[in-house]
Amino acid sequence: MSVLAKILKHKRQEVEKFKQLLPIIEIEKIAFEKASNDFGQNKFKEIYKREKFYVIGEIKRSSPSEGVINDKVDVKNLAKTYETLGFFAVSVLTDHKFFNGSEEDLIQIKQTVSIPVLRKEFIIDLWQVYQTKLLNADAALLITKALSDDELSRYIRTFEFLNIVPLVEVENESEIEKALKAGAKVIGINNRNLNDLTVDVRKTERLLKYIPKEIVVISESGIKTKQDFRYIRSLGVDGCLIGTAFMRSCNPLDIVGE
Repeated sequence: MSVLAKILKHKRQEVEKFKQLLPIIEIEKIAFEKASNDFGQNKFKEIYKREKFYVIGEIKRSSPSEGVINDKVDVKNLAKTYETLGFFAVSVLTDHKFFNGSEEDLIQIKQTVSIPVLRKEFIIDLWQVYQTKLLNADAALLITKALSDDELSRYIRTFEFLNIVPLVEVENESEIEKALKAGAKVIGINNRNLNDLTVDVRKTERLLKYIPKEIVVISESGIKTKQDFRYIRSLGVDGCLIGTAFMRSCNPLDIVGE
């Protein structure tokens, strides 16, 4: 069984427990009520303007591929650092079992910074889509490989209705086709293979030609050095998401600085 398959199996069991505590019909009602009263601007939507190169700094204590990365991190301080450095957004892992994250991390970060916050989670159920609204996330990850065509399309539409930007992650040409058919407007090219966890930062360059010019593209994973960052930026993508390298660096500008 691949690492992704193990994660998704556990996630389904986890969500079923959540549903017993708060049935989907109830969380749906709360989410839609919250959306109807949501008159604020979603700053993550600024990415559609494509006016600059958008750097998203991630908060990730550990991962299946890297093990423990930084389990002593003060998430509020690091998020504030990302904001001070002028990053576009903060990405937050909320999975506990495999990434040692939590929904509480996201809540605290939302209360600390004014830049938008992306929820990084393995979303496999509509319940989690509604939960994301309750957490006040500005954007959320959808992994194409983890969802059926109908699920991906429905979750994209629901997120957009809830005023949340879906970042639709792809790994290959067929997943790009699936994401576009489902209505993705922001696509993340994952340079990591979720089956065996290998990384190839040049995957972004290979896949970029299959994505229409009007789609916002973010490169994810494997950006570890200033050279990697400059290479990704030279491809013409709209931005990048960096996690592990920032979590290990005393100064993120060593990677993304001029």
